[in-house]
Amino acid sequence: MKNRRITIVAFLLLAALTLGFGYAAVTNVLDIQGSTSVSATEAEKEFNEDIYFTGVKDAEGNIVASVSDASNGYTANINTNNNDKAQFTVTGLSGKGDKQSITFQIKNDSEYEATVAIKTSTNTNEVDFSFTNDIGAGKTIAAGGTVEVTVTVELIKQLTSASSASFVLELNVSAGA
Repeated sequence: MKNRRITIVAFLLLAALTLGFGYAAVTNVLDIQGSTSVSATEAEKEFNEDIYFTGVKDAEGNIVASVSDASNGYTANINTNNNDKAQFTVTGLSGKGDKQSITFQIKNDSEYEATVAIKTSTNTNEVDFSFTNDIGAGKTIAAGGTVEVTVTVELIKQLTSASSASFVLELNVSAGA
């Protein structure tokens, strides 16, 4: 009887130890403390380079590298050295509220959906002109797709003579929607 009791107690202890070690092996917790920083990788840079301005819409609706429309008072072109930038100049506006709109095309040559926004990095006459675009905070472009964005410059005060301004547009690109 004493042997049997010892065997039962030993068996119960062995079972408890086995369950404890088994549970510990399955529920490992790894606690890492510290800090890290993330910078743009080559893949991100390549992705950003795959989204770019392809051209500007001319009076006939064709997408071309540059356009000059003296009768409507604007010129526009794509920066061929850095096609994530486009430039345009407006002239001849003099009345408060006068506007000039120009449409640019943006292409996504990446394998992924991308969201683009337009910002103006240069406005040579912020006192007289405001800048808006029709995609606001961003627009999604499917992989391999294109999107058109219309930028509008508005004269914000009455002038006694025509004024001009030059603008540089830049793309702000992020992956997905």
